[in-house]
Amino acid sequence: MAENPVTGRVAVLAAAVAVTEGRDRALTYSRVARALSDDYLSVYVVDPETERYEEHSSAGGYAVLGISKEGEDFFESSRRESRWALHADDRERFAAAFQKDAVFAEIARSGSFKIAYRLLVDGEPVAVALKAVLSEDEGGRRLIVGVREQDRPNSEEG
Repeated sequence: MAENPVTGRVAVLAAAVAVTEGRDRALTYSRVARALSDDYLSVYVVDPETERYEEHSSAGGYAVLGISKEGEDFFESSRRESRWALHADDRERFAAAFQKDAVFAEIARSGSFKIAYRLLVDGEPVAVALKAVLSEDEGGRRLIVGVREQDRPNSEEG
């Protein structure tokens, strides 16, 4: 469940995903990610084995950051791009916390990984919350990572 801080609308996602063959599975994950991107600034679908990822973002200001829409090495790419996309006070904490092993350990422990930080959009800090969950079905596992704007600056919760 997520609340859009601008409109106040609450979005709840309940999905039953039927996966058939390879390309259909990727399309299903992409459809879910696109649906979520209306309430999230960005949603990433990541293969946890290869770290290949694709990003689906809203049409808002997040796109001006120029963050890669797809690629390899999701965690390293995220930390590398955080050097210029995050507020200076949040970069070190984000880089230390957003390690593959730590993210998956927290998901195994509590069901999700969450971290709050500030992005720099047009030079202004924007408080965001990142939440990552693991989706698993007969077709394989996918890490789903959503980034949404929040109204609680400097919060550790997502």
